[in-house]
Amino acid sequence: MRSAEHPDWTCESRLHAAGACCYCGCARGCGGARISAEEISRRLGIGSLRFLCAAVVSAAAVTAVTLPVVAPVASARSVPAACRASSLSARFSGQGASQTIVGELTVTNTSTTSCRLTGRPLIAMRTSGRPATLDERHWSSSAFPDARFSSTILIGPRHSASVRFQWLNWCNPKAPRSSPPSGNAAEGKRPSQILVMVAPGTQPTIANVPGGLRQLGLPRCLEPDRPASSIYVTLWTSPSTAAISRLTNDV
Repeated sequence: MRSAEHPDWTCESRLHAAGACCYCGCARGCGGARISAEEISRRLGIGSLRFLCAAVVSAAAVTAVTLPVVAPVASARSVPAACRASSLSARFSGQGASQTIVGELTVTNTSTTSCRLTGRPLIAMRTSGRPATLDERHWSSSAFPDARFSSTILIGPRHSASVRFQWLNWCNPKAPRSSPPSGNAAEGKRPSQILVMVAPGTQPTIANVPGGLRQLGLPRCLEPDRPASSIYVTLWTSPSTAAISRLTNDV
């Protein structure tokens, strides 16, 4: 700090653990040499020296105030991770309706934490060798006016969510192609497993069938010249609004 009465003199403060110390020295015309306190007292007067030092120490104390560190505010709502096959069980059930099978696929969260389901599950049938993926199509929720569907939902521990499906045209790919189909040779074989993937690229979950696979009705082969069986699938819904939390608008 520069003295108004003696512009050639400046004072500075240094803060230490034991307190504040004040030093005064020549600002110009003296080669930057530091002058002793006694010499400054003689030239400026004790009162002036005390005033300058007190002002410098006060200013330094103000600038030395430490502000508290504010931690980043965490998100008020963190979205749970996507559901994994290892934390889900699945059930596939249906009944005949006009030579097709209409039913429900239900998945249950068997873990201790909530997880997220998005989009529609992929359903495949294993008869022998590699599983055959069905020609999956979107089934509009307008067919179920009393139900509410969502493209993304959360399922809590031990809670379930489900999709509705209509499965049709289950044909034997090795049977001769003919239309109309000729006898039982065109009918598709009974699957040995029903596989459910809750998202593309995820590991499949083997679905249970009430009463076993032998009790499962199969769709009739109506168009054997088509390359694959078709299945129409809705978005997710739940039998209980307490079981899930919807993250998007219902559709």
